[in-house]
Amino acid sequence: MSNKIKIALADDHRILLETLTVMLGNENDMEVVISAPNGKELLTDMKNSDVDVVLLDLDMPVMDGRATLPIIKQYHKKVKVIILSFHDSLFYMKKFLNEGADAYISKGTDFEILLKAIRSVYKEGFYFCERVTKEVLIKWNENKRNRHSVLQGDPLTTREKEVVQLICEGKSNGEISLELHLSQRTVENHRMRISKKTGTNSTASIVVYAVTNGIYEIEF
Repeated sequence: MSNKIKIALADDHRILLETLTVMLGNENDMEVVISAPNGKELLTDMKNSDVDVVLLDLDMPVMDGRATLPIIKQYHKKVKVIILSFHDSLFYMKKFLNEGADAYISKGTDFEILLKAIRSVYKEGFYFCERVTKEVLIKWNENKRNRHSVLQGDPLTTREKEVVQLICEGKSNGEISLELHLSQRTVENHRMRISKKTGTNSTASIVVYAVTNGIYEIEF
């Protein structure tokens, strides 16, 4: 099957690596192409392998996930990264989503949720676990009274907000260009300006920005 999602794993727990390799390999649409015990070996292997999604542990010897994430995002811009960690706190979730991760999953989560996250970041560019979504919505509701003043200070133009809304809907650059009657290069330039203005460098962090600033509303 040529259109399988190519997955790279990076975790220093050998049993977890072996278990995930087998379990993910049993999925018809997935294939594990890299299994590395640290970020350094992961990055070395990625030079010679096509990868769609990386499952990245934060705590590893030699090079941990904190140091590895920005390198992946700099040199492998199309690769999606899911942080897979024991650190189950909203602080960590928001921190790494804002630093470029496309999803943040606790190691204590159900395997079916992990599968959903992999497919979501591959197809839509981001995935929020239920806790992150609810926490973001809570913050959005708390700021609802101040929504007007927040938007007055919003650095985005009307066109950029339209692009953000379509990004939040999971649209690709090509789909956005068709819907807004723009060239794909123009859409890419809009995305670059949006990221620069908002301090975001992943689809997931753009969605966080959009929801907390009232540009986009997530519905359950």
